[in-house]
Amino acid sequence: MYFALPAKQRGVALLTAMLAAALASVAAVEMTSRQQLDIRRMENISHRSQAFLYLQGAESWALGLLHKDAQDNETDATGEAWATVLPPMEVEGGVIAGKISDAQGLFNLNGMAVDGPEADLARERFGRLLKVLDLEPELAQPLIDWLDTDIDPRGTRGAEDDEYQRDDPAYRTANAPMSDVSELRLIRGFSDDVVRRLTPFVAALPKATELNINTAPPEVLRCLSDAITEADAEKLVSDRGEKGFKNLDEFVQHEALAGSGDQLQVAGFGLTSNYFRLDSETRIGRVRLRMQSLIERNEEGARVISRSRSTL
Repeated sequence: MYFALPAKQRGVALLTAMLAAALASVAAVEMTSRQQLDIRRMENISHRSQAFLYLQGAESWALGLLHKDAQDNETDATGEAWATVLPPMEVEGGVIAGKISDAQGLFNLNGMAVDGPEADLARERFGRLLKVLDLEPELAQPLIDWLDTDIDPRGTRGAEDDEYQRDDPAYRTANAPMSDVSELRLIRGFSDDVVRRLTPFVAALPKATELNINTAPPEVLRCLSDAITEADAEKLVSDRGEKGFKNLDEFVQHEALAGSGDQLQVAGFGLTSNYFRLDSETRIGRVRLRMQSLIERNEEGARVISRSRSTL
């Protein structure tokens, strides 16, 4: 026997059914959205892992190239195979590119970290580099305080622990060699603009090193003597060409240095390098990954001693 529900109850039942259907639809959409999000997240994780493996492959390429170069050449210059840019190359799922540069063609900030004649010479040259870049030479004072082991501020612009502990948050000077050029941002007086202008010409290598005059840019060559003008430095770079100077005498006796006289101290620079930098970048799917690797080369071969990654 069929019993009809009253009209009011039929309306409530209909509304309940519609509500249940709506909730089911919302739940289905939510589940589908979460599933798509999970799939995309897993895809990004997979692509990131794949991208990192490709960048490690670029490191292996650089290590092999630098090791072979050491066997084939007695000096390091910009015309050698290691200095060739690896153009964007297709790989499974995306592209990869890379470039090796000579880290010893830049001014090594850690050459100022220890006391002694070599450190004094490095500090003098750094002051010149600041002038060349139209920066205040006094910026060398807080930088040296950051690197040296004492707690005594240098000159009028020096800064030690008591200066930084007034900041919020407070911190202390490293009193040790830099591990990365980015540390400059922590030092008193080194604004974003100062760091931006200085970064292309400096490096933070694990120990004091010679400046490779065969790969140094004109701005860095000018730090060797006050007498080296912009035109002189450009002439040096032009005349050394891609093959570089064969020996130090050829460099010192170059006509562009004729006016340097005793100001050019034949110390702290050379024609070979032990430290190189690999800048590599890859795009896999939606993931773009960039890595900078510091490579040390010696008689036994080459190895990566530090790396930093960033997502673009």
